[in-house]
Amino acid sequence: MTALALPPEIIEDHIIDNLADHPASLAACALVCKAWVNASQKRIFFHVEIRASVTVSGELVCNKFNSLLTRSPHIAPYVSDIFIADGMESRRWMTRSKQTLSAILSKLVNLTKVHIALASLPWTEASSIRDVLRGFFRQPKIRKIILRGLSLLPSWDELFYMLNGSRADHVLLYAVILDPGTSKRASRRRRGLPIQRPRSTIGCLETNSSVEDLEDFGFWADNPKSCLDISSLSKFSFDIMRVEDIAGCNAVLQAEAFRSLEIFEVVVESFSEAATTQLDFSRTLVTCYDGMHTFSRLLEASLSKR
Repeated sequence: MTALALPPEIIEDHIIDNLADHPASLAACALVCKAWVNASQKRIFFHVEIRASVTVSGELVCNKFNSLLTRSPHIAPYVSDIFIADGMESRRWMTRSKQTLSAILSKLVNLTKVHIALASLPWTEASSIRDVLRGFFRQPKIRKIILRGLSLLPSWDELFYMLNGSRADHVLLYAVILDPGTSKRASRRRRGLPIQRPRSTIGCLETNSSVEDLEDFGFWADNPKSCLDISSLSKFSFDIMRVEDIAGCNAVLQAEAFRSLEIFEVVVESFSEAATTQLDFSRTLVTCYDGMHTFSRLLEASLSKR
């Protein structure tokens, strides 16, 4: 019996696209016939996750993925979104896999989003993979960067040096923590003449930094000797867990570097019902910069009466 030949647009647009969230089904489609292989693999490898787990044979997932890209180089251009997660403590693998990660990076030419989860990795221990991270961030088509779990940074300069040269316009920093012993001293030093700094392409920045780190961020942004000019920022999003953390808003709003800020967003992760009722704002508050100082004063007044 002769198989019915379907037009490529029917295969890709009406069958494969509808299975984008079903990897097992996509894998089955790739086995139907040659005409279905490329369309299926484009969806299968669009988003790739590399974690600390090992395969049945004991091989690290990153090694297996690199071997796959070496055997089948046509797959590499399909990868647009990559998530790389390190393990905790004794299960950390990224710092031991610099060469493999570098090899993977060299093959992924169409990355538009990268998500790195480092599981509270101290800055000093990240020394062996900083160049690799910088390489991922500087991929020519990158538009979104998520960095999670990097701790004890000496200052914001070290972090934004890694982001310098990136074309990403959306950056999310979660659980990125400064070393309280050195960060303030480094970010607030303003000696000598301003240096000519490269201008960042970041338009939207999201963070859940502590109030103290956010205050230091404001000083860093205004420091004429910081490594990067981020005055292009048009949207800032601040995730808070406690009512008192709202005070961190002023650190950004009062920085001269953010005078062109258009949107300030406060994302409230977990407030008690009583606090939410009294403060009278929803889970996500979006307001224009021009009205933000007024809002901040009113909110602080409300908190002082509690």
